[in-house]
Amino acid sequence: MAQTKLFYSPNYIRPIIPCQLAQYFKLNYECVDVTNGDHTFICDFPQKLAPALETPDGFKLSEAIAINNYIIKSSKNDAEIKKLLGTGDHKLESQILMWESLAVSDFLNSEIAYIGPYIGLGKYDAEAAPELKKKLCVILHIYEKQLSENRFLCGGDHVTLADLQTAGCFFLGFNFFFDEAWRTEYRHITKWYKEVTATPYVSAFFKDKKFVDVTPQPPK
Repeated sequence: MAQTKLFYSPNYIRPIIPCQLAQYFKLNYECVDVTNGDHTFICDFPQKLAPALETPDGFKLSEAIAINNYIIKSSKNDAEIKKLLGTGDHKLESQILMWESLAVSDFLNSEIAYIGPYIGLGKYDAEAAPELKKKLCVILHIYEKQLSENRFLCGGDHVTLADLQTAGCFFLGFNFFFDEAWRTEYRHITKWYKEVTATPYVSAFFKDKKFVDVTPQPPK
């Protein structure tokens, strides 16, 4: 029986959560690493961006938010679908989409723009760095305020897809840049991140990951 193909690359942040969800729900998916190129992926997804998904009948999806939604609903687990997607509560559903969108777009883009050059992803520009940091901090303060008032991003006592996708996007910072001083300053984000990444949805990926000890110095 042909399998649905989930295209990913370990070099990208956005595929982390789709891959973990497919694994958690034990779906019959073939996870295809496209780091070194894959003919089907290149032909069917000309942007060459992961994640991407293609079913045996030729149905194609790109963009993490759409793929996460498809994977969760494919589980046919009504309890998990309601829990993670907020199904049946249009305000909660909209909140989840709002936080997901912020994570995979403005936040992740700002995170990569500022942190990337410190870890070899792009050229470091000393003149641009302060403004890039400022933009990132604006978004970080949004998260810190929300999580100082709520255990999870959408309130309530359990994770939603908003938390999972956002934690996936925070991986870059926690794994490479956010040192102890940063984690103290943003203590509510840090506490939330620890809790979300320990959930069974994503713990297989995060369990062996460690926080960075020292923030990298600017490249010379």
